[in-house]
Amino acid sequence: MTEFDIASAIRNYVTSHEGVTNFKPSLQQIRDEVDTLRIRLLTEQDVQNRYVFSFEQYYQIIDIKPKYNSATRKTTAAIPVLYFRSNGKPAHRYVGGSRGDTPHKLVTGNDKYWAMHSPYTGQMATVIYEEGILDFLSKTPTTIRVEAVFEKPSACRKYNGYDWMKDRYPVPQSMVDILIGKTAESYLRTMYRVPPQPNTQSDIPGANAAK
Repeated sequence: MTEFDIASAIRNYVTSHEGVTNFKPSLQQIRDEVDTLRIRLLTEQDVQNRYVFSFEQYYQIIDIKPKYNSATRKTTAAIPVLYFRSNGKPAHRYVGGSRGDTPHKLVTGNDKYWAMHSPYTGQMATVIYEEGILDFLSKTPTTIRVEAVFEKPSACRKYNGYDWMKDRYPVPQSMVDILIGKTAESYLRTMYRVPPQPNTQSDIPGANAAK
C-alpha cells in the first residue's frame, strides 16, 4: 500500500466510529504519525530478532551527486536521515558507486575519529555518516548510490522521485495493518478523552443515551 492509502484508511477508520464527526488532522499529520510508529515497531522487531531480522522490505535506494568544497577540501553529500539499529549501527546494505560494484565502508560514531586518522583509510573507500551528511574520505565516484532504511520515506522524493500517493510504503504488508490499527486507535483514545467544552455540543459516544 501507498502512504496515501494508509493515511486515508486511518482517517476513514476514525470517522466511521460513533461520535466522530469532526476529525481535524490532515493527511500530512497522519503520515507523520505513521512514520514515527513505523520506526518504533521496526526497533522493537530488531531488538527481538537482532541476529535474523531482515530489512529487505524497508530499504529505499537513492542516487546523489557529492559536492567538493575547495575551501574545506571535503567532498560531502546531504541525504535523508538514516535509521539506526538497536546495536547502534545504521541499517544500510550499500553505499558506493551507482553501478553497485564499488562499496564504501560507512563509518559512524566514535569510529569516525579512527577513520580520519588511520593510515589505512586512504587505501580503501571510506565515508563518514553524521546527522544526514556523508563525508567522503577517499576518491569519490561522480554519482553515489545509497541503499538504506530512512526514518522518513518521503524525504527520498528529491533523490529518487518517491511519490507518497503512488509508490509502495517501505514496510512489509503484515505491518500495514498494524500501522493503520494502532494509529487509528491512538486518535480515537485521544478524542474520547477530551472533556466537553462549555456551551458546545460535543460528539461523545453515549452522550445522548439518557435523553
